[in-house]
Amino acid sequence: MGVYLTKRQFLGMFVATPILTLGAMLGLHFTVLAPSYALPRMPGDDDDRLLHEGRLWHEVRQLILSRYVDAVEPDRVLYGALSGMVDSLDDHSQFLPPEVYREEKIDTQGHFGGLGIEVGVREGWLTVITPLDDSPALAAGILAGDRIVAIEGEPAEGMGIPWAAARLRGSPGTAITLTVVHEGEREAVDVRVERAEVRIRSVRGARILDADRGIGYVRVASFVEKTAEDFDAAVRELREKGLKALVLDLRWNPGGLLTQGVALADRFLEDGTIVETRTRAPGSEGLAREVYSAKSSDTLLRDEPVVLLVNHGTASAAEIVAGALQDRGRGTLLGTRTYGKGTVQTIFEIEGGKSGLRLTTGRYYTPKGRQIQSAPGALGGLVPDLEMKLARDQHRALQLWLTHESRVHRATAPPPAPPDPQIERAVALLAEKLAAK
Repeated sequence: MGVYLTKRQFLGMFVATPILTLGAMLGLHFTVLAPSYALPRMPGDDDDRLLHEGRLWHEVRQLILSRYVDAVEPDRVLYGALSGMVDSLDDHSQFLPPEVYREEKIDTQGHFGGLGIEVGVREGWLTVITPLDDSPALAAGILAGDRIVAIEGEPAEGMGIPWAAARLRGSPGTAITLTVVHEGEREAVDVRVERAEVRIRSVRGARILDADRGIGYVRVASFVEKTAEDFDAAVRELREKGLKALVLDLRWNPGGLLTQGVALADRFLEDGTIVETRTRAPGSEGLAREVYSAKSSDTLLRDEPVVLLVNHGTASAAEIVAGALQDRGRGTLLGTRTYGKGTVQTIFEIEGGKSGLRLTTGRYYTPKGRQIQSAPGALGGLVPDLEMKLARDQHRALQLWLTHESRVHRATAPPPAPPDPQIERAVALLAEKLAAK
């Protein structure tokens, strides 16, 4: 939807300190559009303050345009200043200038060429949440936890996610060089990755791990349009083979569609809360609450014991599933602390649809009211019921093997799976639960 401001509203809303700071370096230009509706007046927006901010804005802008050593394109000045304002809010809110917003719309349509990695921002650096299965990045050796320090030689410190995404994405067959520091290492290395068309297949690896006890395994790698439907099919197949307990693998799952995360959790819960979102209502100082609840009609696994495998690459919608089953006593979490990405982002079209604004408008809370999102200066995410770390070489071997496992539809067979102590511990735990029933 479009947001258009009166001249007074523009002067009041877009002269915050972050913009003045960036504007002092870059300059600013803006064309005021006719308003389609009036935005609410914020507390403290009296006429004297708005006029003062407007004059200060104009003064700084004129000094930059007239005295800065190099000539600056007005649009670059404007979009850079707006980015500075929005970047000051959190790691996920981003102003999307035209070239980035065009890429964002291509991404949401699901047809794009790229590297196949999900990235977040940690301590100011782009950090790989996880590479997607069967992706060029994973094949090239990019792993969860890797820090991207440069893209094609351009320093990535402080680079916002949409800006990075626009640089990472490109036509299939083209290549890009990332300078990364692998987790646990100190030296940066250059990794050359050839882009490809990214296709996501989220439900993988369904199989029986222990035929005598009926312990099955399903891996959910992400949450896309048909994840819950594909999970249902996998469970039905396992039931024909005697499924009595399940290992649900959410490791290196970066999330995806909230609705599919809710739907998957609903497969294990007959009623009650799955997740609660608290969002800022338009024109309100309080938070509006929306509760997503389970429905008995969607329950698929009512009594079967469940162990969920999680790690630092488990994020967003995957954390919603894990948090719901953990809080409701429906599943045991095994692994390491999850990523801690628990905020709701809404994309608003601005500038007549030319640009966009990705704004954090809410947060996710588990059924017991735990906030999933990492708080500034504190660890977020979910703490597993049973903490079990993988050795570094085990972690790397498993992630690299996943790119081969995901190619089982091809002519070449995948290599043997490396040892997975977390799966072995999950099977032993489920065997104990079944014996106790």
